[in-house]
Amino acid sequence: MKKILILPVLAVISILFFSIPTANAADPDLAGLDNFAILSDTYTNTNPTTLTGDLGYRIPPDPITTTPTLSNGVVIASPSTAYSTAITKQGELFLSLNTESDTGVCTTNLAGATDLAHVVIPGMPAVGTLTPGIYCISGAVSILSPGIILKGDGVYIFRIDGAISTVTGSVVTLDGANPDKVFWVPSTSAHGTSLATVTTFAGNIVTLGPTTLFVDVTMNGRILSGGPNAAVTTSNDAITAPLVTIAPPIPIVESEDCVDCIPPTLGLDSNSVRRVDQGFSYNGKSSNVELFLTPLQLSTTKIGDVNKAVFKIYEAGGPNEVRHFEMIFGLAQGQILGDSKVRIELDRSWDGIDTVKVIDPEHSLKDVKVETSKGACKAAAVFTEDCLIVTVYHTFAAPLDFNIIATKVWDEHLNSWNNYFTPGVKAVDSLTTEPVPIPIIPTGMKVLISDLTITKSQVKIGDTVRVSFKVTDDNGNFIPWVTPDVGICKVSAVKPHYVLVTPKSPLANDSDCPFFQSDFLSSSNAYSINMIIPQGIKEGKYKLDVWADPDYIGPYGVIGAHKSVDITIVGGTVVPVVPTPVKIIKSPLKQVQSGTVVDDVECKEGLQFVIKASNGAPACVKPATKIILIERGWAKPQA
Repeated sequence: MKKILILPVLAVISILFFSIPTANAADPDLAGLDNFAILSDTYTNTNPTTLTGDLGYRIPPDPITTTPTLSNGVVIASPSTAYSTAITKQGELFLSLNTESDTGVCTTNLAGATDLAHVVIPGMPAVGTLTPGIYCISGAVSILSPGIILKGDGVYIFRIDGAISTVTGSVVTLDGANPDKVFWVPSTSAHGTSLATVTTFAGNIVTLGPTTLFVDVTMNGRILSGGPNAAVTTSNDAITAPLVTIAPPIPIVESEDCVDCIPPTLGLDSNSVRRVDQGFSYNGKSSNVELFLTPLQLSTTKIGDVNKAVFKIYEAGGPNEVRHFEMIFGLAQGQILGDSKVRIELDRSWDGIDTVKVIDPEHSLKDVKVETSKGACKAAAVFTEDCLIVTVYHTFAAPLDFNIIATKVWDEHLNSWNNYFTPGVKAVDSLTTEPVPIPIIPTGMKVLISDLTITKSQVKIGDTVRVSFKVTDDNGNFIPWVTPDVGICKVSAVKPHYVLVTPKSPLANDSDCPFFQSDFLSSSNAYSINMIIPQGIKEGKYKLDVWADPDYIGPYGVIGAHKSVDITIVGGTVVPVVPTPVKIIKSPLKQVQSGTVVDDVECKEGLQFVIKASNGAPACVKPATKIILIERGWAKPQA
């Protein structure tokens, strides 16, 4: 019997760029790879690691003790078609990056082993500062302290006839450069890459050899490795693919290869079919679980009281195939699972042994107990033991800063799904009055779409169009429960019909709207989506439509939004659109050198300012990295 293969729809952060000099490299094609944080043959992880993006491998890590935390991503494993397609794309990208006719001739030649942080290159702004181009290096590359600066938007390709290495505390700073356009390419499978402890790295490592990240490496980019020597090892690291938008899996391909590609669910499956009734209850109050975000009335509980949360989990392979479950507390609006400091984890072995772990460094919980059993998924059930029932007893020892709770569950094949419940659970010192239900969606709230742009207004079949837009409420706030749809419709269409098409398919059976993709998720209010124009659309003028309708409306009367731009399907040459330049934030060092006082140094979004203890050099790093650098004496705390 054929199984349905789940393929993720890929989406990446929007890229705005200036014109690139003709001597610089042509844009390499990341299509089909841009959603990966790691693509490997063998993957090993020895300590907690967070990946923002997809994880691909042929040989997996230990699924119980060393599986990394995935944020906005899925596992894509061999022997699935999705994995083999990605490996093929990786091989094509590796070949293209090493082919002058594809990506350009060398603009800078460096002989022998080279330290990029200190080598003197004529024409560069300063030692350790590199501009866009193709760097051909006939030996190993090292990046010693303090690191390097990639200055200016454009393509950076490092063709390296040797290994790549860094030292502790090395930093690759992007001063106007885009990590999507930075490529580190060791030439053969014998050349490995080694990023030392507390390295901050950026760009795409495209390799046939092994890649090792030591402890506390922060990487803004991807590891794209293929071939029998393409082993990737991480250890308490954080890798973020340059993306903000994720589409949930959509069943679009039938395959004999896929044993089980459907993630477990507490409510709806990926086709919006309800598999579980009343999949979540808290202290006796039950609710159906929606696809992604479930609105609830706020549950208030007293510190010191015992609480009971019950979850019903449907897994296509049966309850015994569920391998991992997490209950996560204390999230704020817009935060993702990895932002929580309080979580309860349940791991289940193949032979029925349950292991519970509580991650709670601030001791907000006590008396945690987890029980498992089997029960009916549906109220009127023929099968009475088709769901795994997970009951979590817990007592709050202290209040949490935020109230949203979430779950994460995966099965034997590491198919994973997350759910959010908001406004969640609030722990208080005393219950003086009956809790008042708090509607999470204001009555009459309007959804707004703004800043809708496309990279090309004239396209051919097979072209990739990057669609960027923002979705907020009428007060400018992020709305996580709105999952937009994007489609191409005839100019004459009054209302796109693709939002009504079931089952969902990249090619809708609709003469007015022949193409759509639906239910995109984002960790912020910004969406940027790579959309490939498929076969079957006739030449002519169309509207590229974006619809933003809430997944959950209920009694609140939410007003959805619709916006469109013109797009033309042509058979000839594509006419490109010149994108709008973006603000460039200089590196901290350049800001200080140009006269900016330390207190006024500006960091890019998501980064924080630190001073290196040994030489007073300024830097911008992620908040978690800042804490580690101060603890280890690399950076000094700010007054």
